[in-house]
Amino acid sequence: MERYKNVDKDILVERAKELECLYLIDEALASTPFPAVMQEVANLIPVGFKNMDSCLVTIGFDGEIYRSKPMAEVSDEIETPIILNRCARGYIKVGYPPNTFPPGEEAFLPEEKRLLNIIAGRIAEFQQHRIGEESEDYKNKWKTILDLLQKTDNKMLLYVCSRMITLLSSMRPDLLHGIYNKMGWQEHTHKGEVNAPLKMLPDIDVLQLSETLFAAASTCIDDQKIFEDINLWIYQRKTYDLARIVSKKHTDARSIIDALRKYIENAKTIEGFNAATNRWLKVELIRRFLTENHNLITTTQDHIRIESFCDLLESFIGSSSEIGKIGGKGAGIFIAREIIEANKDREPLLEGIKTPRTWYISAEELANLLSENELDELNEHKYKDIVEIRSTYPRIIQLFKNLRFPAHINHALSEVLDFCTDNPLIVRSSSLLEDQLDASFSGKYKSLFIPNAGTKSERKKQLIEGILEVYASMYNPDSIQYRKKRNLLDFSEQMGILIQEVVGRKVGPYYFPLYAGMAFSCNELRWSPRIRREDGLLRLVMGLGTRAVDRVGDDFPTLISPGQPGLRVNQTPDEIKKYSPQMIDLIDLEKRQFSSMPIRQLIKEQGNSITKINQVASTFKDELIKDTNIYTANFNKDEFVVTFEGLFRNTQFLAKIKAVLDVLRENLGYPVDIEFASDGESLYLLQCRPQSRNLDNAPVALPADIPHSDTIFTARKYVSNGKVTGIKTVVYVDPEEYVKLSKHEDYLRVSYAVSELNRTLPRRSFILLGPGLGQSR
Repeated sequence: MERYKNVDKDILVERAKELECLYLIDEALASTPFPAVMQEVANLIPVGFKNMDSCLVTIGFDGEIYRSKPMAEVSDEIETPIILNRCARGYIKVGYPPNTFPPGEEAFLPEEKRLLNIIAGRIAEFQQHRIGEESEDYKNKWKTILDLLQKTDNKMLLYVCSRMITLLSSMRPDLLHGIYNKMGWQEHTHKGEVNAPLKMLPDIDVLQLSETLFAAASTCIDDQKIFEDINLWIYQRKTYDLARIVSKKHTDARSIIDALRKYIENAKTIEGFNAATNRWLKVELIRRFLTENHNLITTTQDHIRIESFCDLLESFIGSSSEIGKIGGKGAGIFIAREIIEANKDREPLLEGIKTPRTWYISAEELANLLSENELDELNEHKYKDIVEIRSTYPRIIQLFKNLRFPAHINHALSEVLDFCTDNPLIVRSSSLLEDQLDASFSGKYKSLFIPNAGTKSERKKQLIEGILEVYASMYNPDSIQYRKKRNLLDFSEQMGILIQEVVGRKVGPYYFPLYAGMAFSCNELRWSPRIRREDGLLRLVMGLGTRAVDRVGDDFPTLISPGQPGLRVNQTPDEIKKYSPQMIDLIDLEKRQFSSMPIRQLIKEQGNSITKINQVASTFKDELIKDTNIYTANFNKDEFVVTFEGLFRNTQFLAKIKAVLDVLRENLGYPVDIEFASDGESLYLLQCRPQSRNLDNAPVALPADIPHSDTIFTARKYVSNGKVTGIKTVVYVDPEEYVKLSKHEDYLRVSYAVSELNRTLPRRSFILLGPGLGQSR
């Protein structure tokens, strides 16, 4: 008899726990807001089960998961659905970890299973009540918005109605038939086009349309969805209006910036922005300021952030009535920066890559300058005979030097100088034709360094004269011949200008980057059969990167393949020393000019002041090249060789350059040629353009057994693949005699003779051989 009394007592305890559980859940459902109530219910359910401490509860509802404890392995489990309006909207699962109960003991009592069903029903009732209250609330809300639009903004109301018609056409096309009949519209039911004009629809009574349309919509669409859709459509229309400001040709830069910032702010606060409007806006921005190339627009629009155009326009210099493009060079570096920013998460090596502070003068300002100074006759200069072009070019430079900028340009340049008071500047050409696929215009237009030293008046004079001289370079003979060769002579060329802070540091009276150079996706100068084209090529110098572009005399840039850094061009210490950089280009701040000096002299004078000199220079001692120890080095007596060994071995520099080349090539769809510089701390990207390429890069099969007497010259390396046919004349400059020249004037005479031969000999019918003539123009 005592045994049965104990059983009854246990049963009573379990029933009490179940009642306590239901009481607590009812209290939570009555007082806790959604969705916190679902988590609270999950926490309370174990109270009603016999092993409360081990009980694990999971509630799933409308895709969200709520758990009483962190998920553990479950061996015993029961589940019941949460049914709402005859649809399963979720479930409740209760389980225990393995070995919670002795073998043979049931994990769940029949009463516990019924309890779970009751709880699921209470949750369904709670949700049904909540939805009813919210539905009425949402109904009042969307009707209030609709009433406001009917009274204040019929254009917005018509747009909202058009979007609702589109929604109903996919959900309930049958409802639209009645709406069309009520509005007196004739439906266009013919499939395909007909060769006759359609009848014009009667004027729309937008008030009647909105009442009819939304009354029908409320019979089949949830009030919450109607409310949310109306808000979304209003937002989309507003973003459309902001995007339309950008597409207007005569909108000034400040209005565009304000519109873009409002657009960006709206996009952050409202979910579900219009993807079509967003893409249209980006494409319009790219087309207006960067490029008309449809392939490049399609390729890059996914990577470019609308926010970046705000930064660009803050640094934009141009007429308030007409905003032009920033030119090919400006567009190239802008797009490259955006691609790098977009890929930083997946490629950590891209972190820390920077671009220098840049100001952009609109490409249309040159045409305005010529028109205002009545120099329209210069438009015919490119069509003249090359002899006349050469003879008149110096006069054109002086003509430009005496031009005067309009007030808005003068004011903007003053602001640039107020912002940049310490660092030198570089004025770079950025014509519409520059840095294009198969037409890079490399070296055809000028880039000029500006010391930016002295009084503000003196600094402004330096800057203006530099800009005008870069403008004048559009009329130089080399650029015109280049355009003629590529059938671009009739293109209405416009030149934008980039004003950039020069990357570097002040060292004594000088200013220069620790190192700078060029890098190429494809290596066309492979010195080892183990180097592949895709391993890339790097040309590196100390100081300003001018000597990395063109080799001068016996001065050599350091060459390395970032994909194969262990395969060096020069192997012995004597070779490394002989073919190393000998001179450095820098800005002499005291003399206020671009200057060159021997690297040995600079290190002797300023070695102690050059930050991270051990990254670029090695010590040459006892016929060996050793690492430079900055603590023990004697910069007055030791002999130093620029090798960049410390940079290559002890930093991620080469890996970073390779990552930049690879990500740009992957996202642009073609190999690239970049310029870069470093102040010793950060790596700056200065330029990005398509790398010149041949359609067929396969090696040409050479005939066998060519007689020695028929061989002009041979080479085992440094000659890129290619084939030139139809050669009728060979122009040969004797290298032995060339190196004997001692005067600069003699070099100029050779250059002039080569230029005359370029002009007089038939196109593509001769080949020029000689020392350093691969860079001749």
